[in-house]
Amino acid sequence: MLTNNPALWQPATVTARDSAFRIHEGRTITGDLAWGTPEAPYPQNDRMIRGRYTVRWYDFSSLEGCQLRWLAWTIDPPGR
Repeated sequence: MLTNNPALWQPATVTARDSAFRIHEGRTITGDLAWGTPEAPYPQNDRMIRGRYTVRWYDFSSLEGCQLRWLAWTIDPPGR
């Protein structure tokens, strides 16, 4: 993923329905990810993540105040 949107690599300051799916810098993603809030769950979008993935964003370029960063993961298929 390549983006110029810092909201993706910076931790959010509010709780939202997609909080479990955020990919900010340093976050480790694993296990059950629930979409929604305790008051308004939406289990149709819940996902189980096999493995453990730590988010690490890398600088790509910076031009006239616009910073581009990238993120990549290697995902092993089930059973490996």
